[in-house]
Amino acid sequence: MIALTKGPTVIHLLRRLALPCLLALGTLAATPAGAVIRIDITGGSVQPLPIAIPEFVASNPQATPDGALQTLSTRISQVLSDDLKNSGLFRPLDKAAFTTTVTAENFATPDYASWRTIAAQALVTGYAKLNADGSMAVGCYLFDVFSEEGLLQHSVTIATPKQWRRAAHKCADKIYTQLTGDSGYFDTRIAYIAETGPRKNRVKRLAIMDQDGANIEYLTTGQNLALTRASRRTAGPSATSHSARHHGCSAMI
Repeated sequence: MIALTKGPTVIHLLRRLALPCLLALGTLAATPAGAVIRIDITGGSVQPLPIAIPEFVASNPQATPDGALQTLSTRISQVLSDDLKNSGLFRPLDKAAFTTTVTAENFATPDYASWRTIAAQALVTGYAKLNADGSMAVGCYLFDVFSEEGLLQHSVTIATPKQWRRAAHKCADKIYTQLTGDSGYFDTRIAYIAETGPRKNRVKRLAIMDQDGANIEYLTTGQNLALTRASRRTAGPSATSHSARHHGCSAMI
């Protein structure tokens, strides 16, 4: 069975920042089959949990206004994988190393022996299904590879396939919570001040984005003054500033 122990200081930091580029401090004690896996994130180094996340399957492959359902399923599993990786506590395994194929027929009944051969300690599978009313259901399953038991079965329904990224974040939240005992933070949006333009004529706009820097929306045009609270600088650049600069602007929380 998989269990993780946490130090309150680092978990408080996770809650406060709610950003994927936070590096959690910790150690992972690898254990033989049947033993308990524990991560102590109060130490001074990190060995993330090896986790296999194959591509999600499309239970009824068909086209949607936002792309083929199988394409969206693949994207969902990739965003979920990125979320867990960026937490610093998980190491998604290279798909090229997988020795078995997950299909619509077997995603809920994994071949545990095959996953153990690549040293996976946890396994995540899932599916996407287009409903008759145009909504989309996304399911995610979490398994303990060593004890050969299911740890989580979760399904989320989104109004349209266009919201597939949010479904991925919600699944990542559930998996993170199941394995750490703490609330997930991936389905989070961040409001910030985006700055663009030359140094002497900066344009400031109020913006909002997903915690991983995707889906940026500008809430103001920059014609009105956007102010931020004065605050003391923290050690090192903030992850929010990094994400915003990646999209051609700087951000201040």
